[in-house]
Amino acid sequence: MERNEVLLRFLGSQVFEKPETRPEPGERAFVTISRQAGAGGRTMATALLDEFGRRGSPALAGWQWADRDVCESLAADPRLHTSLEALLDEHYRGRLEDYLAQVISGAAPQFKLHQALFATMRSLAAVGKVVLVGRAGVCATRGMPGGVHIRLVGSRGARVERVARRFGWDGTKAERWVDEQDRSRAALVREYFGQNMDDPLLFDAVINTDSVPAAAAAAAVADLVLARLRMPLRS
Repeated sequence: MERNEVLLRFLGSQVFEKPETRPEPGERAFVTISRQAGAGGRTMATALLDEFGRRGSPALAGWQWADRDVCESLAADPRLHTSLEALLDEHYRGRLEDYLAQVISGAAPQFKLHQALFATMRSLAAVGKVVLVGRAGVCATRGMPGGVHIRLVGSRGARVERVARRFGWDGTKAERWVDEQDRSRAALVREYFGQNMDDPLLFDAVINTDSVPAAAAAAAVADLVLARLRMPLRS
């Protein structure tokens, strides 16, 4: 299935099946969740959608979490020569590694893949009522009206423990994965946007998941979304 077909299927899903969940003019809020590796991005996205459903506000009805959907849309595009597993892993290749991947396996240039990724994320954000996790979403959608941008952080030890528990890995393997993911994500943002992911000014809120439960964080983000919708939306 072509990438555009998968994207349109997502855009035409339950968000717009019910008239009461369709965004009104000016109601184009979306959320990006940036996170250190193991800081709980998936947990936060799930808690956020649960909180939105609990509130009962029309502005918070019909939201979706676009993570695997975005990756599937790109992996289905034969022009990009990438796998779903590679996209979900968010591994960023250095220039030499990217060149070798093109020569040895016929992979498309990484630049082409990321441009498609950023365009897809911007398309989803423009529709609204979507939670975008990772993949430089905060930078890809910068300047778009209605965005609420969240950064999740935590101590390295807590993040390594969470990853080891999730995948059933030993501590050493979990440490390597956390460090590699942090490096890859920082390199992606630095290479394409010239930004530092540790800059708190990129975000509307930075949340320490060591001490803030996901439910409490989700409640705060829901308040931010509602506040953003009440504000004049500026580009």
